[in-house]
Amino acid sequence: MGEWIRVMTIGSLLAGGLMLVAAGCAGQTAPSLVAPPPTSVGASSPSPSRPPATPEDTPRAEPTIAGPHYSLVGLGDSVPGGLKCNAPCQSYVLTVGELAAEVVGLPVAVTNLATNDGLESDVLLHRVQTDVSYRDAVASADIITLQVGWNDWQSPCNFENHGTCLKLGAKRVEPNIDGILTEIAALRSSKPTAIRVVTYYDGYRGNKLAGSIWGFSASAENIATFEADFRAALRDFDAMICRVALAHDAVCVDLAPAFNGPKLDQAAAAGLINSDGIHGLAAGQDLVAQTIAKAGFSELK
Repeated sequence: MGEWIRVMTIGSLLAGGLMLVAAGCAGQTAPSLVAPPPTSVGASSPSPSRPPATPEDTPRAEPTIAGPHYSLVGLGDSVPGGLKCNAPCQSYVLTVGELAAEVVGLPVAVTNLATNDGLESDVLLHRVQTDVSYRDAVASADIITLQVGWNDWQSPCNFENHGTCLKLGAKRVEPNIDGILTEIAALRSSKPTAIRVVTYYDGYRGNKLAGSIWGFSASAENIATFEADFRAALRDFDAMICRVALAHDAVCVDLAPAFNGPKLDQAAAAGLINSDGIHGLAAGQDLVAQTIAKAGFSELK
């Protein structure tokens, strides 16, 4: 079976199933990981209301490498897409390729198919099932990183309904991640593959903009309620992602301890996450890459 890469034990994450409390203050829905769709393969055309994609909003790939090498493909939303990352910056997907090359002793060609278009897990599943470019890339990938589900999970929710909404979001995401990993396995046809399924951190804890993002007045009581509820919901959501990954013999890389401490009760250090509470800055992208690299790449040896 796969491994669960994290600071805490599995039991400590699954224990303590706190009940999510819905507090009474109507507000706006939480933001998606939304930006102009990139021009890379598989992305949909920009809607008329969105400006054209800019280079920093689009996935980047390394040039094709001649001679013996490994291939890495990144799949996911605008966190691995590198959206809103302060320059100089690159997606953690590219950095993982650099770190992997040091470990395996061969160059690693990287194709980052993560998209900055508000990607939801069902859309990625459809792309992996039907888009020839995605299927060819996955079929030839020795290393695959997958991070998706945030938009399905929390974007429809607000402070008033978050207790039930976040639970329902997790149920929507689970079969899609399962389907994506099933399709990856079929495309790889039992060839050795280092699959790294990546969870999410909490960028709202200690964030002064959390109230305006989620639609609540920033009283001490509301902040305490929201931070406790979101921490519990994120723990359950990340545990679900890891559970599905383990069922497919993939390695689950849990980012929450690296960003929020072993008890998941700390605000992320300054300079790691954009003020939107979602997207990693340059140091945050590097921390994600380092956390993934700690899992090693033993499948390729």
